[in-house]
This record gives sequence, C-alpha cells and structure tokens, in this order.
Amino acid sequence: MPVSARFTPESVDLLPGASAPVTLRLHNNGAETTTVTLGATGDLAEHVRLDSTTAILEPNQTVDVGVEVQAAPT
Repeated sequence: MPVSARFTPESVDLLPGASAPVTLRLHNNGAETTTVTLGATGDLAEHVRLDSTTAILEPNQTVDVGVEVQAAPT
C-alpha cells in the first residue's frame, strides 16, 4: 500500500481513566489519489476516538488525523 502511517507521539503514559491526544500522520507515497478508511477495532476500540474516519490523500500529501486515547478506569 502506498500510504504510510505513524502516531505522534509514538506512545503515551496514562493513569486509569485519563485520556491524551495523539496524531495519526498519514502520507501518500504513491502516484494516485488514495482514500483511507480509518477505524479502531479489537479490544481497545472503545478507548479510541478518531476525529475523522476517512482521509483522502493526493500523491505525496501528508494528512494529520486527531486521535484521543483513553485508559480504562481500572
């Protein structure tokens, strides 16, 4: 896939019940416009909120998506 993704910061330390913002940085390394569908899955899905569920990236474009992660209460 011509799209790369990384979180900034790469990790966060949270106390139980606390939340923190992170950024998901997507970059289209390909030569064509690409649509990326975003979603949290698995056991931690209920602890992740994405500012957007779709990103459209032109060739060589970088898009930042806000993400909030929340630690379980206990």
